[in-house]
Amino acid sequence: MTHLLVRGSLASGTADRLSDVDLVVAVRDDQLPALMGSLDALMYTTFGTLLPGWRDTIVGNLGGAGFVYLLPHDGHLLQLDLYLCPTSTVHALRRRIGPRLLWQGLGAQDTADADTQRQTAQELARAMEAPADCGSLLVQAMVLHAMLRKRLARGQQYIAYGLLHDLNATCRDAIRTALAPHSRHHGWYHLPDEVGRTATGRECLAEL
Repeated sequence: MTHLLVRGSLASGTADRLSDVDLVVAVRDDQLPALMGSLDALMYTTFGTLLPGWRDTIVGNLGGAGFVYLLPHDGHLLQLDLYLCPTSTVHALRRRIGPRLLWQGLGAQDTADADTQRQTAQELARAMEAPADCGSLLVQAMVLHAMLRKRLARGQQYIAYGLLHDLNATCRDAIRTALAPHSRHHGWYHLPDEVGRTATGRECLAEL
């Protein structure tokens, strides 16, 4: 790790008891893929996370990869938004979103060669484009549910409405992935025909 930065409400001084923690961690380009592969185990053993990290599809592309973790803290759930980026992109990221620097390590100015930067970027792209399986969709549903509860508690109805839409779509995708994995359709139109061919599928559709 070469840099640790905080962004969002904690960086601006507007955080409240419901705020999540937005951290940006810069990692040497050549070591970032290996860290991503062991990140869930590291977060579980170090912080006791309840679920594997959700591959954050809400945060914009800042040259790295975002993950959301739920941590038990003081009898409540704490949401940790963890964004990993290569060291070679951290200065551009800071110019773009202006996070507050918490820590910078020795050798933080070292820049990876062009081949290493390109290989890391390709690894990140492959990881972000990998199709979601049933397990990751269930994690996504639970994380979205926790985010939805927070927005409702704050009275942010419009944001909650958007999250509710995402949660419904996630439930649909989980059912389709489990019961009609070879479907070429992505919307709701063909769902009853594809999933409703079995008794289990019809029960799932009734619940949905």
